[in-house]
Amino acid sequence: MIGFLLVGHAAAQEPQEAADTTERDGRTFTIRENGMPPAGDDRGFVSLLPARGLEGWRVVGGDAVIDRDEGDLHGRGNSARNTFLMSERTFGDFILEGEVMINANGNSGWQVRSHQPKPGVRNSGVRGYQLEVDSSQRSWSGGLYDELRRGWIHSLADDEAARNAFKAGEWNHYRIECHGPHVRSWVNGVPCADVIDFADMDGMIAFQVHSGNCDVRWKDLRVLDNGTSSFVPMKTWRGQVGVSRHPDGSIVVRSGGESAFIDTPLGGANTTIRLSCDLDGRAVMRLHPEDTDTNVVVFDLSGESSKTSSPVTGGVKKEEIRYPVVSEGAGSDSSDSKGEHELIIDVEGRRLTVILDGSVLHRVILEKTLLPKRLEIEIPPGSGGITLHEAHQIKHTPPVMRN
Repeated sequence: MIGFLLVGHAAAQEPQEAADTTERDGRTFTIRENGMPPAGDDRGFVSLLPARGLEGWRVVGGDAVIDRDEGDLHGRGNSARNTFLMSERTFGDFILEGEVMINANGNSGWQVRSHQPKPGVRNSGVRGYQLEVDSSQRSWSGGLYDELRRGWIHSLADDEAARNAFKAGEWNHYRIECHGPHVRSWVNGVPCADVIDFADMDGMIAFQVHSGNCDVRWKDLRVLDNGTSSFVPMKTWRGQVGVSRHPDGSIVVRSGGESAFIDTPLGGANTTIRLSCDLDGRAVMRLHPEDTDTNVVVFDLSGESSKTSSPVTGGVKKEEIRYPVVSEGAGSDSSDSKGEHELIIDVEGRRLTVILDGSVLHRVILEKTLLPKRLEIEIPPGSGGITLHEAHQIKHTPPVMRN
């Protein structure tokens, strides 16, 4: 087990606003570290459902009824199993908005990036991310549940403001954003789920009518298609001294009497990289804002115990900071059965999260001027080496134009 030691970072300077604009698939968005909905260009939203009927959708799972009622989507029944209205097409990166109403002590949900365990089978359920509709006393509406898989990823047990957002028996506005490994939700403008997870990057949208006596309605459903995200190999590693490339694609960085270096450019304000590596000794990883020696954060990977410094807040008030939740394993299918370790570095706006082998090691709010643009790996003199088996960076593909 390799450890993690944060040995330095760029200190916060002047207090700054908790917001920063960034380009995302040709649109300008505002990332707010206090969790408020991103403000930006909402052009491109289209109705999620057809004008009439439910062409392009199908009912799966239980035997509750889900149909259209004067434009509303109406689900009701007393089924022994959960029933879903599921889209036939898949969605990758998108923003989904709409209104939902359910009476007290009801339960339902919005499925995103979901799949059928048995594709095409009518009585097969739906597996994947669900943004909860919960009008019970628990009040976890807007939390993130993993249907038929891991259970709760981001409950609202410790978030009173989010628990108070939903109003039983009234129309409640949901905003759900999926982009890369991020899933975020807001209920009536209040931030709820905020998650980094790698289990699914695309899938179907579905609406759940929970088992038992359930009566739920949705209306004004609309979606903004932001394309797809996928991980592609990083091929722009630069290095000379102590660097060798093997036929299987792995890269070995090993020091001798002097340090060995290798580096690669990053994507800036919104990027995620995944490194699969073996470490024999010690490696120092640095994130740089530009092609300079200025450091944003320095990671020292060695056999030491994991340690981190106090979080850097970048001028944001502590009570306003919302860091993304990472479930155990982060939904990653990577395995250390070969002795390999997975290091994930995620940058969303000014929020930096570092994950090692499925556990959060560090998260920080960066200064506006210090968004990382380059990753550098150094093997100090006499410190052994590191083998990079796989290195991937997220790639965003714009949406396909549809008639």
